[in-house]
Amino acid sequence: MDHGHKVGDDQGFGKGEDPSVTERRDISLFLGDQKKKLRAGGEKPYDLISEFQKTKKNRSPVVPLTLAVIVLVVGLGSWGITRIIDQRTKQITVDIKNFEDLNLRDLLDSAKRYNDDLDRVARELSVLQADMQNEIASVENKRKSDTDLLVAMNLAPTERDARQKTIDGEAKQATAAIQKRYASKIEAKRQEIAALQEKLAAYDTKSMDQAKKQQEALDNQQKIYEMEKQKLNDFYTARIASLEKSITQEKANSNKRLQDALDQLTKKHQQDLADLTARYNPTWAADDGINGPIASYGNPPPPSSYPLVIKSLPPYSPVDRQTVQRALGVANDIHSLVSKLQSVPYINSIPPTLGAIDSALSLFGAQYLSLLQASSDGIASREEKIGQLRTNISNLQDQIAGLRGRLSDFSGALTAYVRSINVSGIVIDGKNANRILLFMDPQYVDDSLPGRKAWIFRNENESVAEIQISRDGDVVMGTKVPSSPDSTIESFDKVVLQLTTPQEVTP
Repeated sequence: MDHGHKVGDDQGFGKGEDPSVTERRDISLFLGDQKKKLRAGGEKPYDLISEFQKTKKNRSPVVPLTLAVIVLVVGLGSWGITRIIDQRTKQITVDIKNFEDLNLRDLLDSAKRYNDDLDRVARELSVLQADMQNEIASVENKRKSDTDLLVAMNLAPTERDARQKTIDGEAKQATAAIQKRYASKIEAKRQEIAALQEKLAAYDTKSMDQAKKQQEALDNQQKIYEMEKQKLNDFYTARIASLEKSITQEKANSNKRLQDALDQLTKKHQQDLADLTARYNPTWAADDGINGPIASYGNPPPPSSYPLVIKSLPPYSPVDRQTVQRALGVANDIHSLVSKLQSVPYINSIPPTLGAIDSALSLFGAQYLSLLQASSDGIASREEKIGQLRTNISNLQDQIAGLRGRLSDFSGALTAYVRSINVSGIVIDGKNANRILLFMDPQYVDDSLPGRKAWIFRNENESVAEIQISRDGDVVMGTKVPSSPDSTIESFDKVVLQLTTPQEVTP
């Protein structure tokens, strides 16, 4: 049995004629498959001295226990083979002193330590590589999911290709980042493995001669180990097959769940798109009251309708040019906003609504300018009428000035007349007893005059009426007292004011 070659191959140290490889095979020749047990770290350390002592006495409790387990697992055939091996093992005579001189326990402990370190680093390297592959697989799964979702969105080919390119690029970048993140860690583990292999090779060279002498004595234990290994291999092979079957089934179930979730997501996405379309691209109902204005304003105005500007103000504009231009600037800004919204690919009722707004705005601007012109024309017409009225007022004022001159002359003559007849005033018009128009001597016309009493006489001593004086601006009037005689009041009747209280002197 070529144990050295077999163990060397299991360790993965390679083949060829390199000296270091030969040294590793030599140490493996001594350790045999026991090296695998030590590397796995799950088995009890092998006590070479105690095992050979048991062999020397031909009484090994490990063999019956091992045979009992094997009988339960593999049956009578395996039991027969084991018994043959056991009989041959009992015939081997080993001098334990040779092993004690070589200090083989220390040799095995040192070898186990190197191999344990090597296995530990190898497992860490495998974990790193597995973690890296898992992360890369997650990125790939995400890329496939995004691609499936993109296909389900039914986009235009150009947009779909652009998005697919973005998805692939992001996946490629993520994969490169993962590989870069793990590269230094993986390289460090590989260097550590190489260093341990060099130490193990150097150790093998020193112990080669001693190991060869004892290889035959270990063959019986190697055979038992091979049987145990086969048992474990069968058990884990069945276990792996069961797990692979479970994984395959779980993968199928996961794919089905993923497809179901993707179908639901696609359906929900399409419903969301429909809801968003209805929300931001509504269709006006017939009873909304908005379809009428849209139809009345019709299509958007031609581009030449904008910008709204005023070249020159009418002569009698009610507002200045800056105010008008600001108002038209607001209309132009609204047109710019509407034009920006019209560049968005809205559907349903939005495009005709925006067109109606733009058309109404253009009409509003034109009507505003027309109203400004009409207002200016109206103001010009009123200005013309005001000019005519001012001319008439000026003429009337001239006439009034002339009349005032004549009235002043009449007032002066009447004042002289009143004073010449030694009375307070005279009656101008007495037809209305409640509004008797009087002319009073200016010396009596002051703020105390209203409310005073007076008597109207005719001739020298004929009492006509008693009146109470009042004023309406510069006009002096009298109201006949009810207790006065029922006499007719005539023009130029004399008026005498009551200068003292009634209890004193009366005229």
